[in-house]
Amino acid sequence: MKKLMIAALAATLMLVGSFAVMAQQAGKVGVVVKIGGIPWFNAMEAGIKERGQKLGIDAFMVGPTSADPALQVRAIEDLIAQGVKVIGVVPNDAKVLEPVLQKAKDAGII
Repeated sequence: MKKLMIAALAATLMLVGSFAVMAQQAGKVGVVVKIGGIPWFNAMEAGIKERGQKLGIDAFMVGPTSADPALQVRAIEDLIAQGVKVIGVVPNDAKVLEPVLQKAKDAGII
């Protein structure tokens, strides 16, 4: 379990680190995960928040209460409405998310 948590944290740091340059210029980084409230994504959320603080950016994670792609679409639409500059996604179903991710891209979100 400890190795799993370390792996989750490492993945999180790489994800947030790759967005750091763009986010520093702009503002918020939102990451949408498959499902919130489970140990893997709890560790990821801690890493996102910690790295965001170190980089001086507003980085946060959101996740639906069930593994439902439609709930992820809603979460991404909310991030677009909030004006985030970067969206990271751990998709439940990539095909379902393609239209909303295109909408984010069209809005200038990375």
